[in-house]
Amino acid sequence: MTKVPVLPKTKFYEGWGLLDLYIDKPDDFEFEPGHFLGVGIEGRALEPYSIACPSDKHYLRFLISIHENGDLTPYLRTLKTDDLVVIDEEPGGFFDIQKTTKSNSVYVATSVGIAPLLSLKSSHPITVVIGGTTIDEILFYLDEISNIRPEALIYSVASEVAGKHVQDILTDFIIETHEHFFLCGVPEMIADVSTRLVRAEKTWEQIETEVFV
Repeated sequence: MTKVPVLPKTKFYEGWGLLDLYIDKPDDFEFEPGHFLGVGIEGRALEPYSIACPSDKHYLRFLISIHENGDLTPYLRTLKTDDLVVIDEEPGGFFDIQKTTKSNSVYVATSVGIAPLLSLKSSHPITVVIGGTTIDEILFYLDEISNIRPEALIYSVASEVAGKHVQDILTDFIIETHEHFFLCGVPEMIADVSTRLVRAEKTWEQIETEVFV
């Protein structure tokens, strides 16, 4: 394990409980888009978080939902610039975000499930369906997506305002007109959307999933 400092760009968004964590990237650290990394503090077990930035950056970035009763995230919430976090020496993961450069791809995410998509800067067209809690949260994600995937066609929903969730705005038309599906978020969304895709005669070879809690 390696200790690295927290960078000044780190910010906590109180309104929707999001920690936008930036840490220094070790000189010899390498990763592929879609990888996750164990992150924590001394004395606490590390937890895996998807890397939310391209590999050519001098930092590592993570979007972390803060759970007040969690074992780790309440402590991450209090981190300040130059505090030390502990990271694994090697990344891991099976979510092949490179495949989102295929034509007719859809990325469906709840909240911080957008993180893997932000690790691959690409001009390839993609449809993104993103759900969050508040309008401010959604605006944050829309800005991040447009910076990294400028050709993206984005559908979004804020559940507190609309009373709907991301699976409610994934229309039959989107499913029928796309071939590759990337689902990243809470288990309920992944289960609901996977069931719809299978019923629409999409094969499991066309579906990739990663659960965020």
